[in-house]
Amino acid sequence: MNWLNWLQGKKTYLIMIIGFVFNLGLLTGWWTMDNSVWSFIDGILVFLGIGGIRSGVKSEVAKLQK
Repeated sequence: MNWLNWLQGKKTYLIMIIGFVFNLGLLTGWWTMDNSVWSFIDGILVFLGIGGIRSGVKSEVAKLQK
């Protein structure tokens, strides 16, 4: 699975870009959604981003402990 190896270290940036485009689209009117759907999707993106940051910190700590 080479594409999974390619994503190593890039997942948080990918989530950030998706979140930026999603919110920019909502602000500029590219698409419209019910406010509860918008909040739900934003919440998912926030938790995915936090999870990515936590994973990155954990892997860096593991590298430093070697």
